[in-house]
Amino acid sequence: MNKKRFSSPSGYLDSVAQSNAYSFVPVSLAAEFLNVTPSMINDLLKNGSLDAVVVNGSRKNWKGVLVESLMTYTKNKRTSVTSMIKQIRHILETAAKKKRKMFYSDLMEQVGLSYQNPYHRRLIGECLGKLSAQTFKEKNYMLSALAVLKSTGRPNEIFFELANELGALDDTQKEKDFYQSQIKKIYGKYKT
Repeated sequence: MNKKRFSSPSGYLDSVAQSNAYSFVPVSLAAEFLNVTPSMINDLLKNGSLDAVVVNGSRKNWKGVLVESLMTYTKNKRTSVTSMIKQIRHILETAAKKKRKMFYSDLMEQVGLSYQNPYHRRLIGECLGKLSAQTFKEKNYMLSALAVLKSTGRPNEIFFELANELGALDDTQKEKDFYQSQIKKIYGKYKT
């Protein structure tokens, strides 16, 4: 973890007054901003993904996340998500050509994520959601329909919620019928 330490509040405030380079936010605010838990922020601080600022006072110490590192992390994450979406799209298009579905866990493994990690599950969900929106806009189907749960052989409920939000699934349509129509469209598009 990269840390900048200040020996007093006045030393910190003097530094910030000269340059915003050491502005920081509390861990809880950083967690809210990234939509993760405070313990995830602490993990990101420990592994060096985020930088910490520590101010030692005479009665109290303050620790937070350097704003600049938070913004850099967010920018890098966006780039990483975009890259991962391209990778997932290629994997699912390859599966479509073979008329196959993929378990979420297998897809995650192929892009270097672990199904056991809650953050990774959120990340794959974010990527699949964005991919669904892209392919629905471009081709009128949700390519992520090929990513399924082992227990049901169908996508999770979030897939159907997104389908509703996108206007792909209307209130009169049954989820099962909608899902089958998506698979039919996808397999039809990727005939070999």
